[in-house]
Amino acid sequence: MDLQTPTFSTPITVIDLVHLKLFRMRGIGGRAVDYIVRRIKAPNCTQFWLDFDGEGVGDYDPSLLLDSALTSFEPILQNLVHKMPNPSLSIDASSIYWGQHPTQNSKSKLNSYFLLYIKEVPFLAITRWVERVVDPISSDRSAGQEPLVGALHITNTTLLAMADPEIAPRLKCLKSITQISVAVSTRDISQLLQILGEAGLEPSFPYLQQLDLHGYRWEARQLLEMVRARLSRPSPLVPHLAIVIQKETYPDLVDPGDRVVFDPDILRAIRALGGVSLEFAGGEEDWEYRTRALREAILF
Repeated sequence: MDLQTPTFSTPITVIDLVHLKLFRMRGIGGRAVDYIVRRIKAPNCTQFWLDFDGEGVGDYDPSLLLDSALTSFEPILQNLVHKMPNPSLSIDASSIYWGQHPTQNSKSKLNSYFLLYIKEVPFLAITRWVERVVDPISSDRSAGQEPLVGALHITNTTLLAMADPEIAPRLKCLKSITQISVAVSTRDISQLLQILGEAGLEPSFPYLQQLDLHGYRWEARQLLEMVRARLSRPSPLVPHLAIVIQKETYPDLVDPGDRVVFDPDILRAIRALGGVSLEFAGGEEDWEYRTRALREAILF
């Protein structure tokens, strides 16, 4: 079988598999996946599972999978998402997870589900896919269905990519991103707080509902400034923002100078603002003890 990547001049014969209900591909190379999905249509597919790792695929460009190869399956996935009770989206600088695992009590062949998990793919291709495929249906849910949850995971690599002038404008306008979480290993999140506070007709990530931050290497005043800037141009579409400070995983290994000092005045100022809440996942009393001990160590 010739698995050369098609070009615009390459004729492709597409097979219409109207009786295909289950499509599942895992552990297959990039060219093979590309070759197959470009050549079939499965308009009645109700079970879709694609698990692809773009690492070590030779000269195959994994961007092609999201940018063009899966085009015929996009409306199928958009239709399936409405049939699932709790689908979710999760992206970072090199991977995308969209869909929902089959429910444990659903063994019927008529059960509908889909799962798209693609790793080691350029961030630009991911943002283009979400913008084109997920955003148009992100708020289109029936009565009684859970709203779609879309999470962006921030790492050092993600922050570096967010500085790309081709990625940043798309990423910051995504309607399907409702949660942002920052990995503890992320060195400096000042850039993220600055992006979230950017002024405009609407704030960056206008549908953001939850922001999970670690408590290291940034200033509490930066958080206050971000929230004030974000709320300075109120929009009826901007939801309430819940800010959660993550629990310290290994507190004894943290350099005391890296820990954020949450001054009581700043906490009160943040909580006095409408449209935002601030919580400590590990318990506020624990944070008060640690920050008070840090202040005392600095003073004495």
